[in-house]
Amino acid sequence: MTVVPTLAFMAGVYRLSIEGGPTSPRFRAYAQAAAELVPVHGYNPGTSKPVLAAVEALLAAGAEALLAEVAAEVAPAWMARHGPVGEPVAMHITVATPGMWTDRLATEVGHRLQGHDPGAALLWFDQPADPAALRPLFAAEVVRSLHLARAGPPATLAQAVAREGAALARAGEGGEIHPAAAEALEVCGSDPALSTMVAFLYGDDAARSLGFTPLGLGDRVGYRHAAALAAL
Repeated sequence: MTVVPTLAFMAGVYRLSIEGGPTSPRFRAYAQAAAELVPVHGYNPGTSKPVLAAVEALLAAGAEALLAEVAAEVAPAWMARHGPVGEPVAMHITVATPGMWTDRLATEVGHRLQGHDPGAALLWFDQPADPAALRPLFAAEVVRSLHLARAGPPATLAQAVAREGAALARAGEGGEIHPAAAEALEVCGSDPALSTMVAFLYGDDAARSLGFTPLGLGDRVGYRHAAALAAL
């Protein structure tokens, strides 16, 4: 696995003027990088949030070197269990900012369950740049990236539960077996619908917020159930 740097470049982009909107120096620099396939499309070049400070803090913390270190630790163990991916996997850090076009839940769902921004370690501008906190997050993202590179996005609820459970378990997050989640998984495990994956993992309120039918589960109960299953 390799890590493609984005932080220093995006810090430079965010220092450019946004005056002029789509014709501004900032937007032109960002668009040129995206056209050259630099993995920056998960960033928001027009945000008013203090994302530059977040990017600079990650640079100061050596976040990209830490991601490479975590990948070197996690990938061999993952491949010993699942087999080789078959091609090199390139990762990068994306610092996302919520706004008019970036819903926090929808962005996370797209990243984790639909394979948007492949290879990304998705962070938010308001997360602390603390290496101790970043390490488990990166471990989970390495697991997601390896699964995505090998087999694409999860095809069923059961696959989504297995993958997300493995990611959380590798990050050291504990879980809890929940009877209602176990029943829902038994009934809906083969369901390929994204709506079912969201309703199971994120819970009823999240499902309703995205226009999906709830399954009768509380907030992230399915995620905790998935982490517990992975630890068995």
